[in-house]
Amino acid sequence: MKKSAKKKTQQEPDSSALFPVKVEGYEIKPWSFGQTIDLMPVWESVATRLQDKGIALKSITKNIPALIAAILPDTPHVLSITLGVPEDEIRAWDLKKASVVLLNVINLNLEHLKNLPGLVTQAVDMIKS
Repeated sequence: MKKSAKKKTQQEPDSSALFPVKVEGYEIKPWSFGQTIDLMPVWESVATRLQDKGIALKSITKNIPALIAAILPDTPHVLSITLGVPEDEIRAWDLKKASVVLLNVINLNLEHLKNLPGLVTQAVDMIKS
């Protein structure tokens, strides 16, 4: 008797977000609250670059190449905070390794990136009230 596959609902979390991913010898985890705070200046800069190109953060999942291009100048900093590795070490990586690791970091944290503008707005509204 064949078992039917359980359909994933919107309520069920993506399992990749729950467990670290091992890539190029590094363990990539979803950003912690502290890492998210440390990366806020980067996301502000990235958001500005995307807005300058007419791309809204809410639709970023439809334009990953634009996101990567916007993050590229800050890649060593993002990967340093994400992996706990010195920026100088990351700058010495070849392009393939940096690209593979960055894509996995983005993939694992895409929901953070998508939801960040809304979370910031909610926080500001809570502070104002």
